[in-house]
Amino acid sequence: MALKISLKNPMLLLLLGMTLSVRTSWGSMSTDGAALTTAEPTDSRDNSSYQLDTLYHGNVSEGEERQYVFQVRRGMNKSVAVRVEVNSSNAVETYPVMFVVTQQEGIISWKLPLEIMSLHKYDTVARTLCPMNFGDKPVSDVLIRVTGSSPNATDYSLIVTVINDFEMELSARHAVMASPSRPQYYYFKFPEGVEAVQVRGHSKDKICATISVQKATCPVFDLLRNVKFIGMYQTVTMESSIHVQNHDFDEVFIVIVVHPSDQECTKLKHSMLPDDKEDFPTPGSPEDRIKNVTIDIIPMAAGSTYWMATLVVVSFFIVFYILYGIILLIKHCRSSKEESNIDPNGSAARGHSLHAAEDSLINREDRNNIDRVKPFLSVADLCKKSSETHNEKYKLYCSNLIPIAIFYALPVIQLVFAYQNIFHDNGDEDICYYNFLCANPLGVLSSFNNVFSNIGYVLLGILFLIITRREEKLHQKSVERYRESGQELGLPRYFGIFYAIGIALIMEGIHSACYHVCPSHSNFQFDTSYMYIMVGLSMLKLYQARHPDITSTAHVAYICLALVILVTVIGVVFGTLLFWIIVTILHIVVTFVLTAQIYYVEGISYERLKKSCEAIGQCDKPQHPARIVLLVVGNIINLSFALYGVFALPDSFATHLLYIFLANAAWYIGFYISMKFVWGERILPKAPRACVFLVLNVVWVPALYFFVQELSHWGKTPAESREGNRECLLFDFYDDHDVWHMLSACGLFFTFMILLTLDDDIDDRKPRDEIPVF
Repeated sequence: MALKISLKNPMLLLLLGMTLSVRTSWGSMSTDGAALTTAEPTDSRDNSSYQLDTLYHGNVSEGEERQYVFQVRRGMNKSVAVRVEVNSSNAVETYPVMFVVTQQEGIISWKLPLEIMSLHKYDTVARTLCPMNFGDKPVSDVLIRVTGSSPNATDYSLIVTVINDFEMELSARHAVMASPSRPQYYYFKFPEGVEAVQVRGHSKDKICATISVQKATCPVFDLLRNVKFIGMYQTVTMESSIHVQNHDFDEVFIVIVVHPSDQECTKLKHSMLPDDKEDFPTPGSPEDRIKNVTIDIIPMAAGSTYWMATLVVVSFFIVFYILYGIILLIKHCRSSKEESNIDPNGSAARGHSLHAAEDSLINREDRNNIDRVKPFLSVADLCKKSSETHNEKYKLYCSNLIPIAIFYALPVIQLVFAYQNIFHDNGDEDICYYNFLCANPLGVLSSFNNVFSNIGYVLLGILFLIITRREEKLHQKSVERYRESGQELGLPRYFGIFYAIGIALIMEGIHSACYHVCPSHSNFQFDTSYMYIMVGLSMLKLYQARHPDITSTAHVAYICLALVILVTVIGVVFGTLLFWIIVTILHIVVTFVLTAQIYYVEGISYERLKKSCEAIGQCDKPQHPARIVLLVVGNIINLSFALYGVFALPDSFATHLLYIFLANAAWYIGFYISMKFVWGERILPKAPRACVFLVLNVVWVPALYFFVQELSHWGKTPAESREGNRECLLFDFYDDHDVWHMLSACGLFFTFMILLTLDDDIDDRKPRDEIPVF
């Protein structure tokens, strides 16, 4: 039976209860509630405590108070916690009903109706009290005081229950139901020998909530306004995963707080409107945003898993070095054997053939007078500058990229580790867009696997530089061999761009690793910048092979690539319809200009364009039919991308632009190979290395498959991004995106090797003035 006490100010008790709320550890609980004592009962019946798991009804008016004492006994549960649920269907905001709960560990209080975010009101509230530390006492009391403020009697009901499954077990599934006015939290203690765990939350509905992991201390921050004050937390719709390490917290509370709206978890800004019935059911109704969450606590991967996963990946890429070493050894043995079996007359025979080839060439003085506008344009016509001039020109691609890479990398590294420190210090795990279901931490890195999987770019980039250096030395020997006879065989080979490509591949690995330290909307360009540079340099190198005199200089190329990156940043930050229209127009114009540049291999002029328009008007056969067919295909590809962008408005402009670059690179390589066949140049069997790398380039098929698996996306909210999270795919350590890193590193290496070996069939074999330009 409740005791009835008259108070002059019924708000005083609520204020006092909030003031006395304290934070203390489980091992040092204080009896702060002893300062509020109940009045002595007038009969023995009032001396007994109220029963747990029993629903009590009452009413209270202005100046009245009801007191309920519940006794919780030791041994009811391994970690004893009780939950109080109250309801008042006729309480109004102007005359609320106050509830103050006093226990050994402190005081909590609230009122009905409960107002959240100044928009949503609830007539039912349920709160879990801080777990009890009995000490030497067999029982612990819970005192509930109910006070009214309305002139008329206000009905209420309450029930106090013991939570039987309050302590969560490792590797055991736990079903939780919560709502905005009914937050939940549970207790977990690290078992002996477990260093780290993954707290996973899964829900079939998309109601917005916050899941927090806090140190097991009182008071517990289980309200929307304070759940982000301590510990680690994530907003969640369907998936959540928080990594907890034993050295941070050996005992934790796992808190689930449901939001009254979905604004924080979605992009629907209108969802804040209280009259949006689809987003906001009527408060107090059975549809009151009840969220069902399944919590799993899973042990993290052991140290042996880390060692095995990293060593396997490193060993995989070291195999490339071993294979290259074996190939060099075989070539060395063959060359030694051939030198020992040289025919004494061989040198004379070779000299005769060289002189015969020399007779078929036009000397440099005559070639300078050749009209560049002629039906057949040879490489010799576009290679009139000295080799020393070209070498100096193309070396700038490498020497300019090195300081760019250094100055770009320093602020990148500083910024991402600043983000990582914020991630750890503030506990806000919405900052970084990881695949949290497969994020294996190590040291300061929250997702070590996503960082380490970029090692392939670095290792294969170094290997490509080694191969390029050897190819350059072999070419220099070849040039010296034929210099005395004045011969010019094969394409002029300049390796400066190849060195720049190798450096860009290494830097792609470094910058991609930096991006994955804390992937977010603010640093996305770190991951894509060198992709644009590598693709741009690859197309430029292919063009330079047969247009050495008219290929752009390094500073012009890098300025153009910088503008591309700038446009990418603008597109991500200000991706409006107007921006897409402007970019589409620019894309179409650039496509037509480059088409004309490739068709008129010697350069664009008004006279040539005029003649082409007259020929089209008269339905004349084009001068280069094979070339124009391939260019039409390229224009169709680019127009398709341009129209798709302006009409579909993709979420990620950076990814859309990267697809455009990759598609154009693939088309240009295909165009180059096709034109080789048109002009009678045969890759097979004269260029076996290029054939091998063309076959190996099939690795791009599975690589792109893993690339399009959207495990996370910074273009969405953190909660929406986590809906795509997946468990580890490889060695219980690497996810789909890690596999993309490894396969794309191989694909890029094989592609660059194609560029390096594609003209093996004519190098040192075919006179330069017989090699066509296309």
